[in-house]
Amino acid sequence: MPMLKRRLRFVIVIMVMALLCIAFAILLHRSGETLLQRAFLAHDKEALAALCDGTKQSKELLEQGLRDSNAAIRAGCIRILAKHYELSCDRITPLLQDDSIAVRVAAVEALAVAAAHGDKAAEEAIRQAMQDPAAAVRAAALRALHVDESATELLKTALGDKNAQVRLVAAEALVLQGNKSGIPVLIELLSERTVARAAFAVLHRATGLTFNWDKERTQEGRAAAQQRWRRWWRRHGRYFSLKTK
Repeated sequence: MPMLKRRLRFVIVIMVMALLCIAFAILLHRSGETLLQRAFLAHDKEALAALCDGTKQSKELLEQGLRDSNAAIRAGCIRILAKHYELSCDRITPLLQDDSIAVRVAAVEALAVAAAHGDKAAEEAIRQAMQDPAAAVRAAALRALHVDESATELLKTALGDKNAQVRLVAAEALVLQGNKSGIPVLIELLSERTVARAAFAVLHRATGLTFNWDKERTQEGRAAAQQRWRRWWRRHGRYFSLKTK
């Protein structure tokens, strides 16, 4: 009988220890979830700093966050992993299939970091992202492109994109390369309300001209200024030199 009692006490002790271990694991998991929520949902600076501390524990927590149900947390984890830790192209590329546009944009930005370090697979993945159905992802891919001859052709193709923001990004990138093919697209974007001011800013930097578009306050006045831009391009587009600095 005493032997039976000792065995029973032993089993109870083991069960209690197991329950404590489970409770501790749950507590750690929840504390990790809370840290991610504070960092990416509440924008807590201390929580963000803790995730950027370079420790193995923080990296593991961020990698777990890539599978979180909240898109903002997934996107935030991608950006911090790409910036402060090593995140391979193999880990990033599957995220281009995420349901969330924000996550796919973050994945493209992370690929840009990898491509800047000479990862050819990352560069190829960026080019594939240019076919994404979401304009925000296509625009992010254009910004992430490494500038070379083949990239120039991709940018020229993107000038015909159905989305004004994508056309703006492509035209600006070409202008920064010293390629004038983006100028007429920028002129036409002056009538696109969502990107008109940004298009004008690029035009002004590249040409030094305004045609008083920025001074006009009515739709009719800006349309007239846009016509002046068009006439200037037809007459002088072949001869003028871009200001790329």
